[in-house]
Amino acid sequence: MFWKLKYHTPSAIDGLLEKEDCRLTQILDEDDVLQECKTQNRKLIDFLIEPDKISDLVHYVTVEPSDEMEEKVRFKYPHIACEVLTAEVFSITEKLCEDEKLIRRLWGFLDDDKLLNPLIGSFTCKVLIMLLCQKSSVVFNYVQNCVDFVDRLLCHLNTSAMMDLLLQMVAAPDTDQTRQDLAKWLNDQAVVEKLICYIHPSADPEQCYNASQALCDMLRLSRESAQLSSPAPLLQTLESAKMVELLLKNMFDADTVQDNVVLCGMSFLLMLIDTKRVVTMFTGAFGSVSYSTSDEPLSINLEATCRRTLGALLPRMKDFHNILIRKPKMLPQKSTIGVLDPPLGNTRLQTIHLITAVVEANDIKINQELVNLNTLSILLDLFFQYPWNNFLHAEVELCLNAAFNASTNTSTSTSDTLEQDSPFDARPQKTAETQVVSTILIEHLFTECHLVQKLLNGYARNDEICNRTGGRHQGYMGHLMRIINMLYRHCEETADVLKTLQDCIDTSTCEEWSEFLKGPLLEHNKKCEANLGGQFPPTSSIEESDEEGDPGYGHENDAEKAFSLYQNMRFVNNFIDDFGHTDELCTMEEPIRSEGSLLMDKNDMHLPLSCQNVRPNTI
Repeated sequence: MFWKLKYHTPSAIDGLLEKEDCRLTQILDEDDVLQECKTQNRKLIDFLIEPDKISDLVHYVTVEPSDEMEEKVRFKYPHIACEVLTAEVFSITEKLCEDEKLIRRLWGFLDDDKLLNPLIGSFTCKVLIMLLCQKSSVVFNYVQNCVDFVDRLLCHLNTSAMMDLLLQMVAAPDTDQTRQDLAKWLNDQAVVEKLICYIHPSADPEQCYNASQALCDMLRLSRESAQLSSPAPLLQTLESAKMVELLLKNMFDADTVQDNVVLCGMSFLLMLIDTKRVVTMFTGAFGSVSYSTSDEPLSINLEATCRRTLGALLPRMKDFHNILIRKPKMLPQKSTIGVLDPPLGNTRLQTIHLITAVVEANDIKINQELVNLNTLSILLDLFFQYPWNNFLHAEVELCLNAAFNASTNTSTSTSDTLEQDSPFDARPQKTAETQVVSTILIEHLFTECHLVQKLLNGYARNDEICNRTGGRHQGYMGHLMRIINMLYRHCEETADVLKTLQDCIDTSTCEEWSEFLKGPLLEHNKKCEANLGGQFPPTSSIEESDEEGDPGYGHENDAEKAFSLYQNMRFVNNFIDDFGHTDELCTMEEPIRSEGSLLMDKNDMHLPLSCQNVRPNTI
């Protein structure tokens, strides 16, 4: 009624549009210009799609304002112009697509090698992404005819908006066919290989980070898209061993190994081998998702991808091991618990995370390489070397847990039975090697790593510090006790682990371990299982007793429950019936009761008082 009778206040924009000398800047200065666009103000839209006006809007979002302008208003018009162009107004979108000159100006940054202003870049990319969503065929036709489009786009990869634009080219097209065609075209332009080339010590750090993030997001989007249609060749390229080998070469074969390059490379490697991150996308209603086409068989097979990646990682495990033993080039850091010299560093922490994922994959050849390098022993040394770094302690605990879980599962080695660039749905042939339960890591932990003795020494070291004046528990103690309990549980549940433990440690250590299990560990577990406030207090009401689940106290029979409900409802009904109806403004003679109301009338109350429902102890 309000809008039908035109009671709303006229917009100031309507008054401006009545003037013959109305300028675009006057319209953009109005606060409600976006609201009027979205409500389809016909006069305003007709004004904005005039050739000179829409040309000015495109100019605002593609050309950096002069530095001489006041900073607080410098990007005002570009921001508002971007919002107007992306308001999803059909006439404006159609006008942009009809004029090839406007499209060429929007892509004009490709012809400029100088550093792109981040704000202007974000405004331009937002308009292009809108066109990708609304008119993807127009954008696709244009980029196909651009020479070296991918190279020119990646030159501006230091602007994060370009990364978003590249990802939207994979995910945003409005039709499945256009999405597949555009992804195939990007793959033909070697976009994956060119992104990996930016993960290199010679690249700008911002470009290196954005390239890594683009690869991870492109892999995720390609996997999600493949759930609904046949996987594109782009996904096959992303998961190929060839690309992994190129990435590892850029990370380690340069003159100097840079931490930022290693971190960026490891983030993509983790996406390939850490199936826990992505398995939720392919379980549930989809189950084990597998697709194939008539031309070449393809499938979303995380296990096969993991095997190919591990095959490429195998000769490079020594490089990751060297990262752990190499002191980071970082200045000493002061903290509340002292000076860290040197600090652990994020590079070593993320390397441990990668090793944990590798151990969880449980490949025999990778496990043997870890044993040859003595990598797990380095992890244990770092565990005690940095007693207050709980991020490190959590990763080492996960790695040890994965090693013990590997001993109870079938270990696989597919380097010899699976071709690196074979189709995604290829399955390794089951050989005698894949049927053997692997205890390689367990034996290594008990012998070369001296796991049991290091755990006992760490506990003794904590006791020694606590007994000093002002001493306190070490930061690793919580994770240390969890590791000990994990080891004890595996020995109880798996005979092979217990036998390996008995065979690999000496008699004195075995006796010390047994005494520890019967004494400190038992006492610690009792403390952890005890309630912080002691025993539960005695219940003081029937409701509390019912919540505690006591089967012999406080249960009413049906008659008592019905009578209690009747009393409560009678009070509520009386209150509802009388409340508010003595007001002079009230003209209703009776309260209105909604049909099906949960409030019961006392006249309709029936009590089930048959003798069979009454227990003797309630009479």
